[in-house]
Amino acid sequence: MTVSDRASLRHPDLASLIRGAQSGQYKPVYLFIGEPFETRAVAQVLLDALVPESRRAFNLEMYDGRTTPIATILDTDRKST
Repeated sequence: MTVSDRASLRHPDLASLIRGAQSGQYKPVYLFIGEPFETRAVAQVLLDALVPESRRAFNLEMYDGRTTPIATILDTDRKST
């Protein structure tokens, strides 16, 4: 069973996000709320679908909301738009 299949069983919206990302439809920001063991696999699938590994150094910002001040996250978002 793939991550997308497991996500669709518990969270149809996540499965829809994954399918959209794999078909080239993306959102400017993705926010995952929950325990890392629940969110990490889906985030990795989205990352693999959206940002080629060779471009991640310049096209990806990832933050852990438990340790990153919200101002840092918002500042990054403002700079990219």
